[in-house]
Amino acid sequence: MITGISFRLARRNDKVGTFAARNRFERAKIMLPKRLLALTLFAALAMMHAGALRAQSWQYTNGPYANSGSKKISDVIAFAKLNDTMLFAASDTDGVFRTSDRGDHWQQCWAVPGIRVNCIAAKGSLVLIGTTHGLVRSTDNGETFDSAQDVFYRPWLSQIVCDKSGVFYAIAGFSAGGSGSNIECIRSSDGGVTWIALTTPTGLMPQALAVDSSNQLLYIGYPPPNLPTNVEIEIWKSRDRGTTWMRTQAPYYLENAFVFGTAPNGDFYSYSNDIGILRANDSAYDVWGPLFLPGDPLVYARHFAFLTGDTLCMVTADSLCFTHDRANTWQNLSAPLNDFPSCEYAFSGDLFASSEGGVIRVSSGALSVNATTATSTGSMLAYYDPGKLSIRLEAAGPVQLDLYDIGARCVASFEFSELAGGQTIIPLSPTLESGVYLARCRTRFGSQTCKFIAGP
Repeated sequence: MITGISFRLARRNDKVGTFAARNRFERAKIMLPKRLLALTLFAALAMMHAGALRAQSWQYTNGPYANSGSKKISDVIAFAKLNDTMLFAASDTDGVFRTSDRGDHWQQCWAVPGIRVNCIAAKGSLVLIGTTHGLVRSTDNGETFDSAQDVFYRPWLSQIVCDKSGVFYAIAGFSAGGSGSNIECIRSSDGGVTWIALTTPTGLMPQALAVDSSNQLLYIGYPPPNLPTNVEIEIWKSRDRGTTWMRTQAPYYLENAFVFGTAPNGDFYSYSNDIGILRANDSAYDVWGPLFLPGDPLVYARHFAFLTGDTLCMVTADSLCFTHDRANTWQNLSAPLNDFPSCEYAFSGDLFASSEGGVIRVSSGALSVNATTATSTGSMLAYYDPGKLSIRLEAAGPVQLDLYDIGARCVASFEFSELAGGQTIIPLSPTLESGVYLARCRTRFGSQTCKFIAGP
């Protein structure tokens, strides 16, 4: 199993982001066109279910604490685990802590005043911390750490990942707001002692990295500021540790793709502010489909954690969303998360997350299917007659309706700032090309999707 890896995408108080990735994430908003496009609706309704866990399902762990126990840490931004028996929690400003007893006791294992943590990764007995002042390494399970060192002449590390064979990859630059020439995707085959720079595909700047269960490296790249604005963000793959690259067949524009990761079964998940949750189901990462977010349409995914191929957790701005069926249905757990939340599975399936009051824990039993209570949001999107659409709301509120073609491209969006409660009939003109489409309706009460066929 690939060890836990995590990185901080956004810190709200930064004037500039961790490279352009942090800048883009922090300022990203859903900006969808308001133009009408016609549909002829025909087929069956597929509803997305959301579950609600009891509030007592999560509990605070005993810390972490700094300053000899006088300061409880509320700014954990990343987790990493070693062999499922030790969990590391990286604080933004107070270093790194570890626990071997499910959070009943935490030990501060590394801290240097004035050095902030950006990311952390662990494998075997190695723990690598990416900071604002270079790389910090431990070779003895976090008992001792080396001094911070620049990596490939670059002091700022924004992400570190590790494959099953122990090869580490990182994104490094000179500062938080570096330009394209500043940022390198680098690789180490000796536990972070030495690094080489990878030739990144088509000159794109690295935004995020991931590795899958077959040691394939995945790469999200975005255009440098000097390129035309119509140059797309792309996802690339490498089977030879970043020596050569092939572009995946992601069939849509990835303008705001920030978070992604690979499950133990090889499924690849990404979150885009424009699309929602995306999953590639094939080992070549060429067959994609939208899965959508559970709950409030204005909640953004911040981080994925994986337990099995079917079970994963997604942390959003204010809740933990987890699934046992490959993200087809979700359960929601409201939790007091902090401003830059992260999560990780450890200790035989317990889920840990960063909160405003320390690290919280949800036991594996509470996350089982039987421990959740599934609830239906009630019908929001229904068919009426050809050329007409019915939306039924429990109460007045905003509505976002997006239309996707068979290639998962968003071809039209309907945005209503306020629809009355009850049923609203929306007349649609018959100008849509023939084919199969997927419609997503998002309201404050939840999300619902349906599949339909347009044309004669």
